[in-house]
Amino acid sequence: MKYRICRRAALQLLGCIVWLLITSQSISFAEEVPSEENHPPAPLELDGGYVGNWSDWYGKWVLIAYYAEWCFPCYEEITLLNELHKDRKKHNVVVVGINFDEKKGEDLQAVKQKMKVEFPSLLVDPSSRWDKEKPEVLPVTYVINPRGKLEEVLTGIQDKESLLKAMR
Repeated sequence: MKYRICRRAALQLLGCIVWLLITSQSISFAEEVPSEENHPPAPLELDGGYVGNWSDWYGKWVLIAYYAEWCFPCYEEITLLNELHKDRKKHNVVVVGINFDEKKGEDLQAVKQKMKVEFPSLLVDPSSRWDKEKPEVLPVTYVINPRGKLEEVLTGIQDKESLLKAMR
């Protein structure tokens, strides 16, 4: 008799735990996906002429790297970001930059060539999308999770290990 009661209680407890896990995951997911109310579809413009929407990148990690030609640590980090850009399918990541000095057109292309930036650059600073101010120091990298939520803001030169760790 005691065994039946304990078994029934254990099954009820297990059922409650499963229910909590399922409902907490769905609530968490709903909180992380940007809604059209909170984040209206903002145009996504890149220097290569691409125009799309942020939702085009849902399901992938997004690294947004702020850079400027006067930022010497940025040169070092760009080498690493170029590698991740080349291996983007392997890591399920989109690597984009944003020029801190808001250069566009030929001026932006000249800076990218000088710094050897091989990944696309955003033409509009996206920081307000996550209620952030424009960074005050460089280099800074925003790590956006596959649901569109700002996961982490990395300041200073990063290595491959720190970037991959931030995307877990």
